Amino acid sequence: MLGGLCAFAVYANVLSDDTALRARAETVARQQAGCNDKCRMTRAEIQRSVLEYRADYEMEGSSAVQVRCRRQAIVVGDYACTGH
Repeated sequence: MLGGLCAFAVYANVLSDDTALRARAETVARQQAGCNDKCRMTRAEIQRSVLEYRADYEMEGSSAVQVRCRRQAIVVGDYACTGH
């Protein structure tokens, strides 16, 4: 049972398609940088783990922004993303 839960957590948080989450994280990064859709992203580094989704962005004309997204529970619930 525990092995099945761990396998599902890895699939849900690390191996599954992250297109929507990537777009959400990019939106948070642009808002944090203060440029919304006007700035050009020059670098993005994405790290996915069972516990969180982390993205480091650099925007042209702005400082680096780090976005962390976590689920309400490790394997279920929507992601909540915050920019730093």
